[in-house]
Amino acid sequence: MRFRALLVKSNILHCPPALQIVNDLRTLRELATALLRYDCVTFLTLLDTLRLSEGRNSVWLFHSAAHTIFQEVSSHRKPLHVVAANSKDR
Repeated sequence: MRFRALLVKSNILHCPPALQIVNDLRTLRELATALLRYDCVTFLTLLDTLRLSEGRNSVWLFHSAAHTIFQEVSSHRKPLHVVAANSKDR
């Protein structure tokens, strides 16, 4: 049985903070799956989209670990001028 269904059955989801935690866990699980599937540029685009769409409604975005995720993914992305310079050398 899915976690959300279990919470609904036990009437815990009538509390907004509990519902928010469940939604954040779902988002983080989807991010973990996306991290394994996508390259860093696509993953960063997904993160930026999440940041804009979820905004203040998401508790995990304000955690220091979320800042680390954004920072690490950004550091692995090559700047466009470096990619262009490398393609000219070939």
